[in-house]
Amino acid sequence: MQTVGTLKTVISQIKYLEAGTTVGYIRKGVLERDSKITTIAIGSADGFDRGCSKGVGKVLVNGVACPVVGNVCMDMTMIDVTDVECEEADEVIIFGKTFQLQN
Repeated sequence: MQTVGTLKTVISQIKYLEAGTTVGYIRKGVLERDSKITTIAIGSADGFDRGCSKGVGKVLVNGVACPVVGNVCMDMTMIDVTDVECEEADEVIIFGKTFQLQN
């Protein structure tokens, strides 16, 4: 099998949240540190597997693999970009030739 396409989305929103804050569908993600969390425009209704929830899945933001925080929602997903320079509308690679979805 060979990857022949790339699935991309964008950062919709960035929030700075304190440790202990809950994030994601049914508030299943609990932040262990003060974090920069982004909402990305993809969810389970778009084919983003809910098995990628709670840190299992990672996506690529500006060359850095970033974990999913909490549960994948129907039309959005939250990721931890605390250690990444990024801003709203930046590209997020779900999978492609240079990055395979990790779950």
